[in-house]
Amino acid sequence: MYDNPAFMVTHVKVKDEKKWDEYRSQVPATLSEWGAEVVFRGKRAEVLTGEHEYTHTIITRFPDAATIRSWYEAPPYQALIPMRDQVVKMALIGYEPFDQDFASLGCAASRDSGGLTHADSSDSSAMYLGL
Repeated sequence: MYDNPAFMVTHVKVKDEKKWDEYRSQVPATLSEWGAEVVFRGKRAEVLTGEHEYTHTIITRFPDAATIRSWYEAPPYQALIPMRDQVVKMALIGYEPFDQDFASLGCAASRDSGGLTHADSSDSSAMYLGL
């Protein structure tokens, strides 16, 4: 469990599905050394207000906010950016929780009836993230 976790929210609009699969298959190896884990991955169901052009969202938990920047600036992830920029439009945003009690829950919200999904770190589908 993280003492002071931070979250990276990734919004994605895919330009090339085939190359997207290739790109995202390489990302998990860049996360593991930083202690990061995917807690949510999903497709946009509905925009309730405003405009939001992105179709996919991924939420990744990191040990702290500084680790998000360190991961992003590390050579393994930097090497993937040229491919990423060819296949997706993306926004990567780091967040620190207001309430550390919420952050210590250890997982994202889940709902069996659909909508929100929790991606357990032991679930291999969580490894198909698109960062």
